[in-house]
Amino acid sequence: MKLIAQSENIENIVEKDSIYVDKTEYIYNLTKDFDRVFFSRPRRFGKSLTLNTIGTLFEKGVDPYFKGTWIYDKWDQDKYPVLHLSFLKFSVNDLTDFKREFCNEILKFA
Repeated sequence: MKLIAQSENIENIVEKDSIYVDKTEYIYNLTKDFDRVFFSRPRRFGKSLTLNTIGTLFEKGVDPYFKGTWIYDKWDQDKYPVLHLSFLKFSVNDLTDFKREFCNEILKFA
């Protein structure tokens, strides 16, 4: 039996041929129906994987990661660079350090 996905990254799930519960219809509806979405769910409820899935769709499109999913023949968005930020690596004790680290991440992306 294949492993159930335990990753925060859709690319790893596909490469390892893991079981993935297809939620792409919901993601499609979120991206089409709303300008902004706030994700607030308990720990270990798939926020990171959901955001990674959205990021992969916008950055890489549907091939090859979404073959066999609901969204595969429906996604027609152009591809865009996606900024991934983890606030865990920014300073929490000094606002000046936080601002500098945050700006550096934006500059690296740009």
